[in-house]
Amino acid sequence: MSKRENKTTELLYKRFFRGETEAVAELASEHRNGLILFINGYVRDTSVAEDLASDTFASLLVKRPKIKDASRFKTYLFSMAKNAALSFLRKNKRAKINEKENTDTKEFLDDPEHVLILQEERETVFRAIGQLAEDYRNVLILRFYEELSVEEISIVMKKSKKQVYNLLQRAKETLKNILREEGVAYETD
Repeated sequence: MSKRENKTTELLYKRFFRGETEAVAELASEHRNGLILFINGYVRDTSVAEDLASDTFASLLVKRPKIKDASRFKTYLFSMAKNAALSFLRKNKRAKINEKENTDTKEFLDDPEHVLILQEERETVFRAIGQLAEDYRNVLILRFYEELSVEEISIVMKKSKKQVYNLLQRAKETLKNILREEGVAYETD
């Protein structure tokens, strides 16, 4: 997340906390996709992840948490989402959860062949990430898709910064090996 986007999130949270409930809709629109991707790493079902993301925002609206430092809102949000996902898994005892791949790709280029190649590469990376152990998968999503800092990841994952650094290193190396085995030269740094 860029500094500009972070400031936008901080301002939206402050507006929400002051009582402007429409700010939650804006926060949801800004963070929904990343939250779904993160939750899906736990539950392995996109439709369940979407429901849990919606529940997370509903819970946010009901609880109206007072976060002293608005810049920590995203960390708090992802911690809530993690708890919702873990609660879901406990309730369902990891019952048969359909493993679906998220194949949505934003078509930002006009060349259909190029878009197809990018989509195939993205699907390959998502499949490879899906093969990783849960902690590896989550640390990569939080760092590279959500652009959280190591400190923020340590709060969300309830691990020390050193553990997060180690997880990141091992996850990148494991992902690189999986992609290499599939014949994909993909840079993970």
